[in-house]
Amino acid sequence: MSIMVACTLLKNVFNCLVSDCCIAYCSALVSFRSASDHELALTQACLQENPKSYSTWHHRKWIVLKGLADLHSQLKLVDSALSLDGRNFHAWNYRQFVVKLLGVDSESELAYSSTLIAADFSNYSAWHYRTMLLPRLYNEDITTVSLDDLMALSHHQQRQEQSLQGGTAEIATEQAKQQLCTTTSSAPASRATGAFTGSASQQRPIPLHVLDQEYDMVHQMAAGQQPGTSAASTAASTAT
Repeated sequence: MSIMVACTLLKNVFNCLVSDCCIAYCSALVSFRSASDHELALTQACLQENPKSYSTWHHRKWIVLKGLADLHSQLKLVDSALSLDGRNFHAWNYRQFVVKLLGVDSESELAYSSTLIAADFSNYSAWHYRTMLLPRLYNEDITTVSLDDLMALSHHQQRQEQSLQGGTAEIATEQAKQQLCTTTSSAPASRATGAFTGSASQQRPIPLHVLDQEYDMVHQMAAGQQPGTSAASTAASTAT
């Protein structure tokens, strides 16, 4: 057999192998996508039946962490759930989970909460969300968590659980202590000046003018006014 014939034969065999691999890969990809679409449809159907199902929202998070769902579409799901019940804390928790992955800034989320508060002044879930957002907005070291980071954390937790089940609880405990000491020592000290609100770990106080704005917002909402409007303008519009 000549070298040319041998090379031609090898080339044909290689092309067949590549073609078979591509077909197998595409088939697996289609099956994978079909399975993920099924899981998304299943959880959405369950949420339509029971929008406050702990297990369904938890499974939905698992789907997202596996990279099987579009994050922006998850916000639409939250909007749909909150349109039915603006105080559904499952939906609010899921929104926090998604916006952290997307890196949505706190100002945008404050505006979102304002919209829901304007629609329902008694929406205590939206008010509570603001108490969480304000310290984040005025924190000096604002960080976002990527999907890869969360997946890596999930794998790390699984390895820790496996090590605990394997009888190495003391080693895992010592590692956790060392990590806690490292995190504590690397955290900057909080300044003792200013009016602090929020958690004890907050690094910078919320400016007083912002607190005044929030205070005015509460009073305006309680009086039936839209934020940013004066009592005189509200009375004039009522009279007309």
